[in-house]
Amino acid sequence: MGADISPLAKKGVLGVALRTDQSRYMELHHTDADTFDKIKPDAVRKNLAALAFMAYALANAPESF
Repeated sequence: MGADISPLAKKGVLGVALRTDQSRYMELHHTDADTFDKIKPDAVRKNLAALAFMAYALANAPESF
C-alpha cells in the first residue's frame, strides 16, 4: 500500500507531501466519522502555506524536476 500518488511517482512524476502527525490519522480516515467538522482550520492554513512555499521553491529552482 502507498500514497494516492504512488503510481505517478513510480512513473517518474515529481510528488511532494507533508509529513504530519499520523498518530491518530487512522482513527478517522475513511470511516463514518471522517467528516468536515473534524477539519482544523489552523492546520489547513499551515499545510497550505507549506505546500505553497514548496511550489514556489520548485518553480524557481535552477534545475528541472
